[in-house]
Amino acid sequence: MKKKYFLITAVLCMLSSFFTEKNMFCAFAEEKKNIDDFSLNKTEIKLGEKINFQFSIAANGKAEKYEILTEEFTVTNPFEILSVNYKKRSDNATLVSGEITSFTSGNLKDIQMSVPVSFSDGTVTIFSTENQTFTVAPVFTKEEEEALKKVEDPSTIELRSPLPQEKFRLYFEDWLLLIIIIVVLAIAAVLIYQRIIKKLHSKTSDNQKGGDPLDKLGAYEKFLFMMENNCEYSADRKETEIKLSGMSSALKELIMHTFEATSNAKSETTRELLYSMRHENIDDVLISNIGAVFNSMDMVKFAKAGIDQNAFNDYVKNIREFGSKINEAGKKGAENENSKI
Repeated sequence: MKKKYFLITAVLCMLSSFFTEKNMFCAFAEEKKNIDDFSLNKTEIKLGEKINFQFSIAANGKAEKYEILTEEFTVTNPFEILSVNYKKRSDNATLVSGEITSFTSGNLKDIQMSVPVSFSDGTVTIFSTENQTFTVAPVFTKEEEEALKKVEDPSTIELRSPLPQEKFRLYFEDWLLLIIIIVVLAIAAVLIYQRIIKKLHSKTSDNQKGGDPLDKLGAYEKFLFMMENNCEYSADRKETEIKLSGMSSALKELIMHTFEATSNAKSETTRELLYSMRHENIDDVLISNIGAVFNSMDMVKFAKAGIDQNAFNDYVKNIREFGSKINEAGKKGAENENSKI
């Protein structure tokens, strides 16, 4: 009897999560864990000076498999990650080291680094450091800044006179033949280079005469064309991941052509894309839904999460709806600009 109630409860929970808008996408167990051995070489720096950091990510056992989602490695603004290195140890832990810096001066508090890790049992653990405080000094001291402000005319600054130099005679006779040879070779190299460039230009123009048919399509029509080429589910895992990448690229390219502030959308990570979109006149709910779907697709592509035909069809449906809404938002933005003129 207890088993029967357990099965009924599980089915109801699955249906509830499927039809709830917040949980309409693939859900994954997620937990947070503090990094205990986090270390820094300094907390007081000048503007743009590098800080070395180091910590380790450990599995529950030597046999447990896990994958670090390196693209989602983050540090609190205004700090930036300059480089990150990963080194697997013999105890199955991973040593993470790298460099960060800040181009904003001041007493910066609550700075935290975090990286998600996907384990073989389907869980995702967010490894985070404790909040850190840094002191970032400007390049010039206050005294130097005040001194520079007092200089009204830079031409009045006196420079030290150069040290006296002895004049010497350069004998061209011994070098004349070598100079002539070098000049002749340089002229010949320029002529050969120009001829090669002309041939390459002629070949390029011949190849471009036919033109790419996709270039004649508008941004939204091109999006629909790319979606048609990636909307069929395949039982082959690798091909499915390629099609998921194709769909996400289609939506990113549409966003890139619709909004100027997201000109690098095609090469941005999901987190960077959402940050850029928030600077545009785009509905926050739409941004949140795009982020949920893209994060879910990233788990399939990078963390090897499970996927079937129903889940794939949901991705296709959601991406198409997002494309339509982005297109409508772009039209409204253009109309508003025209009305201002």
